[in-house]
Amino acid sequence: MRLCTFRDAGRTRLGRVDGDVVQPLDGHDVADAFAAIPEPAGAPLPLAGLELAPPLRPGKLLGVGWNYSDHAQEM
Repeated sequence: MRLCTFRDAGRTRLGRVDGDVVQPLDGHDVADAFAAIPEPAGAPLPLAGLELAPPLRPGKLLGVGWNYSDHAQEM
């Protein structure tokens, strides 16, 4: 199963890619599909006409400063 996230009418939706169409599914992003098998939610849409979105919406992004000590020595 190939999942995607796309924008439709100002909101983000979850979909399943079937060839050149996307079947909208219940959910907002791919993380919703991990919790339960999503049900179809509407008629299939042509993939070519969709604005694809990032598959996940992280709540928080963390960065690791591997070169922090080198940077601190420059100061």
